[in-house]
Amino acid sequence: MLPVLTCGLAIVAAALLLLAQLTPTGGFVPDVLPAMLVFAVGLGLTWVPVTIAAMQGVPKRYGGLASGLYNTSYQLGSALGLAILSALAAWRTAQIFAGGHTGAPQSAVAGYRLAFYVSAAAIVVTAVLIVPLLRPGSGEGDSEVPLPDPVAPPAGG
Repeated sequence: MLPVLTCGLAIVAAALLLLAQLTPTGGFVPDVLPAMLVFAVGLGLTWVPVTIAAMQGVPKRYGGLASGLYNTSYQLGSALGLAILSALAAWRTAQIFAGGHTGAPQSAVAGYRLAFYVSAAAIVVTAVLIVPLLRPGSGEGDSEVPLPDPVAPPAGG
C-alpha cells in the first residue's frame, strides 16, 4: 500500500508542477490535457490506499461510522484546501495586476501558478509525513481499542 500511495502522491505533485507551467497563450490539448491525464493517474493511485488506511483496523460494526468520518474529512479538507488556494491565487493575481506591469491574463496565470506550486509543495510534505505513519507493520498486531456499543442505553438512565 505504501509504495503505491507514495508513487501516486509523486505523480500528483508532478501533474501540479506541469499545470504551473501554463501560459496565457497555451492551449487545452497541448498544455492542460497532458497534465490532467497525469493528475488522473496519480489520484487513482492515491485514493484507494488512503481509503484502505482510513478503514484498516476498524471493527465491522463501526465500518459505517468510520466511512462517514473519512468521507466528511475528505469533503471538508477539499473545501478548505480549495478556499485557501483560491484566496492565494486571487491575492497574487491582484498583487501583480495592481503593479501594472502585466495584463489581466498574465496576472491570472501568475496567481494560478502560485496556487499550483503551493499545492504541489503540500503534496510533497504529505508524502514525506505519511511514510513513517504508514510504514509496513505499523498498524498490524495493534490491540483493538474497545468502543462503546452504539445501541446500548446511556449509563444511569
